[in-house]
Amino acid sequence: VTTLPIYYLAYRIGNLISPHKLYWYDIKHKLEIIGDSTNWSQILHVIMSMSWETAVILFVGSLVFALPCAALAYTLSLKLFTQLRRKRTEKHILRAKRR
Repeated sequence: VTTLPIYYLAYRIGNLISPHKLYWYDIKHKLEIIGDSTNWSQILHVIMSMSWETAVILFVGSLVFALPCAALAYTLSLKLFTQLRRKRTEKHILRAKRR
């Protein structure tokens, strides 16, 4: 459910930031080259160049998208677990006093 929106955001962000650009007409053109060509070296060259560009775009976009999310999740988790530990400690102290 979340894979498609995450990849789409990573693609959009990466396309804005990275030096490589990937547009639908480029993909369509490269797929036409692959479909029309009988030269295996040309086909492999097109696939490798398209793979490299896509990997760079998705990596950059994912990194920019994930860093703020990770920082927020870390901060919230640290706060939550600190509160849980404090409550457990208080509960343990109260039990010890009852004995």
